[in-house]
Amino acid sequence: MSNSTVYKFRNWDNNFHRAILIHNKIYVPSVSELNDPFDFQLAIDFSLLNTDEKINQWLDHSMSDYLNTVQPSKTDWLKIETVRNNYKNSIKSDPKTFSQKYLYKVLEFHNKHLGILCLSEVWNNILMWTHYSHNHTGFCIGFNKESIKNSGFFGQGGAVNYCTNYPRINPLKWNENDLETMFIESHTKSYDWHYEKEYRFVKIWHPEIPTFQDRIFEFDDSLVNEVIVGFSISKDNEKEIRDLCCKKNIPIYKIQKSQDEFILERKLL
Repeated sequence: MSNSTVYKFRNWDNNFHRAILIHNKIYVPSVSELNDPFDFQLAIDFSLLNTDEKINQWLDHSMSDYLNTVQPSKTDWLKIETVRNNYKNSIKSDPKTFSQKYLYKVLEFHNKHLGILCLSEVWNNILMWTHYSHNHTGFCIGFNKESIKNSGFFGQGGAVNYCTNYPRINPLKWNENDLETMFIESHTKSYDWHYEKEYRFVKIWHPEIPTFQDRIFEFDDSLVNEVIVGFSISKDNEKEIRDLCCKKNIPIYKIQKSQDEFILERKLL
């Protein structure tokens, strides 16, 4: 299995899914459209700000962006100081509640401005074919990982990290736009999902809010390394996909069941 290829599992009977091969288009969903309720929702743990110095450091950084764009009047400064004191008291008295409220604001931003393309580093996982390719009747398309990186459409990309311990995100690191911290938030999932071996790309639109059309990633045939059809695909659907791959000069394979192990194999068509 090549490390240079990442896979998207699809259902050929879904016209929206067919567009990935017919029109070279794929929709890049928002955070709220992902199927993991914990995705991009790791709590920023304000209990880690356990001294006045740390709280003040976080407040200074949080308000600096606003203060750099406006020239507050005397009245504004009084309001800012009131807000600052309220935040400080809330963090000290009930950091858990403050964390939850802050997460809501972060999630609101993520839902509006982020797009996530979820792919897999494996083509032969039985559950992936069951869950995402209509019970083995669909197909999966293998993209060239480096070509997607170099497309200019996405920002960061990387393999998802699966863990059993819930990460604690430090607000100070978050405020500093620390890349490692941001990657933990965007590429960490429960170990329950480890079979997916997910590799994801993140797109950021800011300050604009993307339209549906903005979320369509259009790509050239050269980004596609291969196509694989499922073990139980219908003859008509298999023929349609084979004809398309032939026109585009894309290698096509078909899944086969091993005769003596619980694994999936494939053959070139």
